[in-house]
Amino acid sequence: MTVYGWDASDFDWERGPVDLAAARAAGVDFFTHKATEGTRVTHKRFGEALRRARDAGVPVLGAYGVPRTPGNGSHGSDAAQVDYFLSYVDREVPWWRTWPRWMWQVDLEHWPYDKVAPSHGLAWCERLAALTQRRVVLYAPQWAYGNSIGGTWPLWASGYGGNPVAAFRQAYPGDTSPRWAAYSGRPPTILQYGSRTVIGRQNTCDANAFRGTLQQLLDFVGGPATEGTTSTPTPSTEEDEVQEYTIAQAADGRLFVCNGMTSRPVTAAELNDFVWLGKNEGRWRIRWDAKGEGVPRGGWHPGAFGAVIQPASAALTDEQVAAQADRIVAALLAASAGAGLSEDRIVAAVKRALREGVTAS
Repeated sequence: MTVYGWDASDFDWERGPVDLAAARAAGVDFFTHKATEGTRVTHKRFGEALRRARDAGVPVLGAYGVPRTPGNGSHGSDAAQVDYFLSYVDREVPWWRTWPRWMWQVDLEHWPYDKVAPSHGLAWCERLAALTQRRVVLYAPQWAYGNSIGGTWPLWASGYGGNPVAAFRQAYPGDTSPRWAAYSGRPPTILQYGSRTVIGRQNTCDANAFRGTLQQLLDFVGGPATEGTTSTPTPSTEEDEVQEYTIAQAADGRLFVCNGMTSRPVTAAELNDFVWLGKNEGRWRIRWDAKGEGVPRGGWHPGAFGAVIQPASAALTDEQVAAQADRIVAALLAASAGAGLSEDRIVAAVKRALREGVTAS
């Protein structure tokens, strides 16, 4: 299983609405935003972005700062840069100190104007961890630093491949991609795998992945803020975590979940704990979270629009199709305002999906 995230900066605000609610609905589970660079630069939309992410329910939040070579561009010492960073974060989002899953991203890079040495990123990590006791992850890409990153701080790698313009899930190269290869003595914990992805309503986004479950990410972020704690969950395949079921509706309106051998009644409320993954060879693929902690991760979720989307085997009547279509169309029209979709086209597509099953088309 893979957990997805988005790291943003003020530049993203020039490219779209930075709609964190839409990003969360699309499946983003962690979000960071640039706060400062050196001792002379702040990103003005940082606070607003983190408040939006918090209010949208993104579980893991964070801030990132950019180390600069002391003296380059009149920037201060490593310690002064970290203090400048923390002061700004405290001013903009003082609630971070009580947020249960908060992390720091140290953005170490080779800039055209300043090829920052690894030692400055490591100094940031050490000071941040000592002052805050929160998880620190070092963004220091292998293509820039090779195997020169000392210490054992968890690494945030980047590798874009062809860097396609695509929805962030489609752009992900997979948990076993060579882009996850170890460097500087350890495998990366997080991979930034694209800079032109679509997240929610936003284009040209930096998309990131964590190999593991959301609980593993929460455990990692909530763990000790010391070195030597790189998280390397065993990559899993979707088939390990997905079971095949059929959702059917009887003539009296009762819903049943069937595994091909047995069936049992299921309430519409229970269906909200299914993650709807799409149709596969005539059957619906769903993930059941018995703890009620299911999170939509792609495809249609039965509770997404307050109505249960049925496969063809449900045999809905024309009246049931019309009633459910009305509710879904209203939600789709609101969500796609300005996108140029006509109500007639949406109505036709929804009714066809309710009768025949939702397909990729």
